[in-house]
Amino acid sequence: MKFPWTIAAAMAIHSVVANATPSPVAAPAKRWSTSVEADVQERLTELRLPFKVKSTAQTIRYIRDYAVVGASDTEAMLSRGTLLTPIFEHYLSLYQLPQELKYLPMVESGLKVNPKSPAGARGLWQLMEVTARQYRLKVNAYTDERLDPYKSTEAAMRILSDLYDQYQDWPLAIAAYNCGPGRVNKAIRLAGCNDYWEVRHHLPVETQRYVPAFIAATYIARHYADHGLTVEVPEAVRVYKISTAMTFSQIAAACHTTISAIRRLNPAFSGGVIPQTDNGHYITVPATSSSAFHKWLSRQAGYNHAAHAGKDSYHTTYVVAPGDRIEAVAQRFQCTVEDILRWNNLKLREIVINQELNIYLSRDFLLSRV
Repeated sequence: MKFPWTIAAAMAIHSVVANATPSPVAAPAKRWSTSVEADVQERLTELRLPFKVKSTAQTIRYIRDYAVVGASDTEAMLSRGTLLTPIFEHYLSLYQLPQELKYLPMVESGLKVNPKSPAGARGLWQLMEVTARQYRLKVNAYTDERLDPYKSTEAAMRILSDLYDQYQDWPLAIAAYNCGPGRVNKAIRLAGCNDYWEVRHHLPVETQRYVPAFIAATYIARHYADHGLTVEVPEAVRVYKISTAMTFSQIAAACHTTISAIRRLNPAFSGGVIPQTDNGHYITVPATSSSAFHKWLSRQAGYNHAAHAGKDSYHTTYVVAPGDRIEAVAQRFQCTVEDILRWNNLKLREIVINQELNIYLSRDFLLSRV
């Protein structure tokens, strides 16, 4: 399958050194010594990835940059990841891809939702506009779904899945994600083999660094505590799917929060307006505001919970967990998929992590739990 990477994009997409290596900070650096490096080498031998891990001087240097030079930046990045990583895990599970790929956006974007490369790549997964459109993401004056953590992640899963189908090798697929399959195919021909560690010498310089950077990112995500780094857990969120148009100011008022807070949680909508759409947009709000927003949303839609519940059922809500499919949720609550779609005014069967769903528990279900 051909992918629409251009030469300019391949040369300019996010310098791996800039993203994989945190910038120096003024805070006191953690110490690095020969014994610390020996511990790192030992842990690398036990690091599980969907390919054999090779420890290189480049990988060790990136780990040192994460753990020492850019320790504060690393802590901030990993803190952002506490909300984002479950999203990655959700789609990796749905697409049956290795869970370790959840660390790839650390290299791509430093887990920042709205970075922009000189070539125009955007978002957590640094997607070019032409690639985004090919994978059915909306990019227009009102919406840039490359900045939507859910939709951009699903697009990235489809790209990675297609690349793995092409190469049957994760290091080559990951390299192709960075520079495009055209360059990887040329490098394979020049190397006369398909061993990434031989092929890499014929790849662009930033792609030569890409897999070592991914190994380093995986290491620090799993072993940050061993280097004295700490991670803060941001405020929890809830997700709703809406089809009607509304503004950030309306959402903020309903949530009793600020417009800037809603804008930060919904960066895909540049104008502060969520356009009307048949299939719906995902809207993220603080979990502390979910009850107020849910009630407001029900009033806006003229939704009557009592009419749905009736005298023999009980209304509750369910928050989607990583890997949940709507069929499994229906089975769990002894209802049908069609029930869940109707109760939540959904047209598609897709659900996403942190999405809050209306659920009506039948009398038989409640009695079975007594």
